[in-house]
Amino acid sequence: MVLIEAPSTNGGAIYIGTSSAVILASNYHSLDPGEALEICVEDSLTDDDKARFDLTDLWMDGATTGDKLTVSYFLQTARQLT
Repeated sequence: MVLIEAPSTNGGAIYIGTSSAVILASNYHSLDPGEALEICVEDSLTDDDKARFDLTDLWMDGATTGDKLTVSYFLQTARQLT
């Protein structure tokens, strides 16, 4: 899971997309100050393909110079009990 958080102290929106021209692209998500976006990758724990999420596929841009964001990556592992 990836969690992207825009601090409430930001002066404007943060734009998240899959292109370096995030704001110009028609397919993006915006986070207002204080909002968060959770991105989950679902996978069956019984198969071998292992779902992956490549963080380098995401581009982020702020509407206001100096705005910040926090990106957290959580790795879920499973262990089979015997």
